[in-house]
Amino acid sequence: MSVACSDEVGERQARTGFRSTSQVRAIYCANGLEEPAQRSATTLMITPLLAAMVIATAFWGGVLLARRLRDWGDGRPMLEEGSRVAALPATPDAGSEGQKRIRARVAERIHAELAADGLSSSAPRQGDELSVDRVRTGDVVTIEAGLSEHDGDYLVEGFVRLHEGGNVRIVCSLTDAGRRRWLVASLADQRWFLVQPTADLALRDEPPRTIRHHGTSYSLDQRAQHTAGASGRHGRPSGTRVATYSYRGAGDNVLWVERWGHEVLVGEGVTVARHDVVLLPAT
Repeated sequence: MSVACSDEVGERQARTGFRSTSQVRAIYCANGLEEPAQRSATTLMITPLLAAMVIATAFWGGVLLARRLRDWGDGRPMLEEGSRVAALPATPDAGSEGQKRIRARVAERIHAELAADGLSSSAPRQGDELSVDRVRTGDVVTIEAGLSEHDGDYLVEGFVRLHEGGNVRIVCSLTDAGRRRWLVASLADQRWFLVQPTADLALRDEPPRTIRHHGTSYSLDQRAQHTAGASGRHGRPSGTRVATYSYRGAGDNVLWVERWGHEVLVGEGVTVARHDVVLLPAT
């Protein structure tokens, strides 16, 4: 029997007609009930725990929602360990009629910009005015990254502009005395991809999450869909939609994958610092 007695005992005595406090306590014990003071203590313990659980649930739910919104806005679906990744549509006939019309108009605008950019013009340009988003066929790209395999003076044979929302990525097809490279660059990035085209992976359709090539394991880092506009001898299929995938390996090793419908192009190489790349206008 409990020694403590709550303030409600007197009220219980009045309602039940018992004159003895011990009789009221006996009723509680006989029926397996907690005295009011004990019930109040239990309630005070449970309420903060419930409140803490609600706050924690709301916090982590907000974090997850923010990540989802960020990935949706960037066009880069979140890649979670062990989850299945749905294939990205990379053909112009995918989506609703409204989406097809929008893509067609974006493609027309890209080609109009390329035509208005004076790609065939011989007007002189200053070297300090040449940035990667203004590159033209015939320009020179000098790589000085301290990598004998990749350093050199390359000629731009063609390029592809990849538009993803407000972001523009340029893929330049380069050649230097028989060496072929792709320079994958964007004004928003401080490190660019310099990769060598390879045809021995035989990928088709949606590429896997992990690719092993020449003894290096590459894991999928980012993927996106783009509307594409091209100029010169870029070596790509004709089309206006492309899905791209960037993979990371050990150190600076990277793998760049482009999927044009059912045709997949792959380049293997390294990342180079933006300041190690010099873009010079054609003379």
